[in-house]
Amino acid sequence: MSEKKKKSSLLIRLLKAFGIFLVIVFSFILMLGLMNQPVDYNLVVIGFTGIIIGSLVHSMAAAGNISEAIEKVTIIEIKCSNNNCDNREYRKFTKGDYVYKKLDKCDKCKNGVLIINNIFQVDSEDEALKLIEKKGQNKGKEKKIE
Repeated sequence: MSEKKKKSSLLIRLLKAFGIFLVIVFSFILMLGLMNQPVDYNLVVIGFTGIIIGSLVHSMAAAGNISEAIEKVTIIEIKCSNNNCDNREYRKFTKGDYVYKKLDKCDKCKNGVLIINNIFQVDSEDEALKLIEKKGQNKGKEKKIE
């Protein structure tokens, strides 16, 4: 786990704990307001407001934990336009790439043009390399992701 993710994870845990702490403290303030005779409505309002704020802090921290969980790697699949050629390559996505973008002449068959056939995301570079090998469509000529 990277240092940035560790700090982010620690901050999220602290915010969750702070949210729970706020809910507990303001629950006691709410009970104090309700136990007084006559009822102290100022404490009741402060208690309810604090409980709501504490709940929001806790739920926002939990939502941030989910959205920052995984950093994805975007990969493109390049295929030759010649139907008789089985040349396929994979590399990382770069700005300006789009599906059906024509790149270069095919080095394998010399007749077709290399076209971006697919753009997809994986969880890590290791998973991307495994996916390339699993597809087995490069016939042992997988290119390393740059």
